[in-house]
Amino acid sequence: MRVGRAGELELPAFFCADQRRVSVARVGYPFRRKGWGPLLVPKQASFEGFLAGTGPAGRVRSGSGPTAAGRRSSPFCRSAIRGNLSSENAAISADGRFIVFESMADNLVPGDNNATRDVFVHDRQTGQTWRVSESSHGQEGNDQSFDAAISADGAYIVFASRASNLVVDDTNGVADLFLHELLTGQTVRVSHGAGGFETDGDSLNPHLAGPDAQFIVFESDASNISAADVNGVRDVYMFSRSTGATVAVSVLPSGETGDGASGAPMVSEDGRYIVFESLAADLVAEDNNGESDVFVRDMRTGTTMMRSIDSEGVQGNAGSTRPRLTPDGRLVVFESKATNLTEDPVSNFSDIFIRSLAE
Repeated sequence: MRVGRAGELELPAFFCADQRRVSVARVGYPFRRKGWGPLLVPKQASFEGFLAGTGPAGRVRSGSGPTAAGRRSSPFCRSAIRGNLSSENAAISADGRFIVFESMADNLVPGDNNATRDVFVHDRQTGQTWRVSESSHGQEGNDQSFDAAISADGAYIVFASRASNLVVDDTNGVADLFLHELLTGQTVRVSHGAGGFETDGDSLNPHLAGPDAQFIVFESDASNISAADVNGVRDVYMFSRSTGATVAVSVLPSGETGDGASGAPMVSEDGRYIVFESLAADLVAEDNNGESDVFVRDMRTGTTMMRSIDSEGVQGNAGSTRPRLTPDGRLVVFESKATNLTEDPVSNFSDIFIRSLAE
């Protein structure tokens, strides 16, 4: 089904009647996530103690974070002083309260002296903005942080960073992935090589889902995350917080990684389904279109399905990219330049398509 046309996709009303800025020292409204548009995440259990102001205090670092005593009730939509440099790549929690974004601005929180890109969270209810790309002790990163995603309840933020001082013993000189817990202020690294060693390549574009950010998917150039990585190109992985294990997702039935680069992953809330794009031609049988395709990996059954196909199973005749997955994993939406995925008249531009896993 093509949805990139007027009248075929009805969107619900948002929280506010007007549009406001959130890349401010106090408050705002979402903007475009580079290449994707604003990212909405599904709802799950909230961290009520923190939201109600009864959680642990001590979260303020250089005046940048919320504390139980420092929060206040106020309307969702207000205006404030804008950041003094560019802000971009936003994602928003399920209830619309918390917005995570990256910014070059140095006036969003006090004590921002690193002259590089940081990751911030803005609370639309209290009007507070604070930096999350810091160590557990509040030390600002010594290099850029970016590619942030937020959990459904806003309790966790995962992001990529080239900083070497967010955790101890970060000596690999590449972009790693870090998970920041809003309530405690703890920052931990979640991209690890096999055996707990540091990765030897960039890890990027994370997405998280499940209770307490149980599942984190990402793409990586590293060659030492999994023994299954034999292709020398970017692959997709999933990290489980409960087991501490990282497994390859963009793999053949044999378990080895595909023969082309894979990326742009997103995981369902239960961790079962992972959607991603790939140039690999051997993830499924008879992939012979020579284009980037959209795939869904069933982590329970260990099977991979191509979803950038028409109703008869014919592969797209042009590239399909930028997939998104519903929280239950039932529907996939993606962008494609293919002209044979529907019977509708073709266009000279990319279209947006939606497909059910059951089809």
